[in-house]
Amino acid sequence: MNHSYQQVPPAYSETTAIPVSGDDGTENIFKVDDFVSESSLSVRMAFVRKVYSILTIEIFATIAWILLLQNKPSMQIWFFQNQWLIIVSFLSAIISLIILLFKSKSFPSNFILLSVFVSSESIVLGYVTSTYSQIVVLQALLITLGIFIALTVFTMQSNYDFSDLGPMLIFGLWGLILVGIVQIFVPFSSSLEFVICIFGVLIFCGLIVYDTFLIMKKLTPEEYILASVTLYLDFINLFMYILRLLGNNDN
Repeated sequence: MNHSYQQVPPAYSETTAIPVSGDDGTENIFKVDDFVSESSLSVRMAFVRKVYSILTIEIFATIAWILLLQNKPSMQIWFFQNQWLIIVSFLSAIISLIILLFKSKSFPSNFILLSVFVSSESIVLGYVTSTYSQIVVLQALLITLGIFIALTVFTMQSNYDFSDLGPMLIFGLWGLILVGIVQIFVPFSSSLEFVICIFGVLIFCGLIVYDTFLIMKKLTPEEYILASVTLYLDFINLFMYILRLLGNNDN
C-alpha cells in the first residue's frame, strides 16, 4: 500500500512565557520556543530519545502484527472474507493521520490518535503482506531495518546540509503517486515494475535522510510525535517498495 507522504510542516508554536533578563536587568522579555537545533544539548537529547523510543514501538508493533498474520492462515482467510475491515482501517489511518498533524502537541489526544493510526496502518499492512511468502516478508523487513538504521546514523553524524534535497525528493514522490494511480488502471510489465520499485527505494532512502535532518531544524521539542510519525511513514513506504521488489523477483 502506498501512502501519500506528508512533508513535515513548519512549526507554528505558541509563544511561551519564558522570562529572560534584558539589558536593564528586568525580566519582561518573552521568548518563542526554539527549534530543536537551537535548544540546549539536554533538550536535544531528550527529543531524540522520545522520537526514537516512540518510533521503535510503532515499527515493532507493526512488525509483530505482520508476522502474526503470516503465521495464522486462518486469520488471513478471515481478512480476505471480510475486506470491509481493510477499507475501514485504511480510512481510519488517513483520517487519524490528518487530525494528528493538527493535534501533535495536544496530550493525550496525540497519543490516542497515534495509537489509532498505527493500529489501522498495521491492519492494512498485515493484509497486504499476507499475499507474499513469509521468507520474502522477513527479507524485506530485515533489509529495511538495516537501511533505516544506517541512514539514520549517517545523517546524525553528518554536518552536511541536506535541505537542498527537498524539492527533488518531493518531485520524485509526486511522480511515484502519479505512477501508482496509473498502475491501478493500466498494469505494468514486470520490468517496468522493477524500475519503479528501484526508484521508490531511492526516493524513500532520500526522504529518511532529509526528514531525519529536517525534524531537528523545523520542529520544536514538543513535536516529537509528529517527528516519529514522519519517520514511521518513511520506514513503511521503504519497506513496501523493497517488498514489492523482492516479491517481483520471487515471482
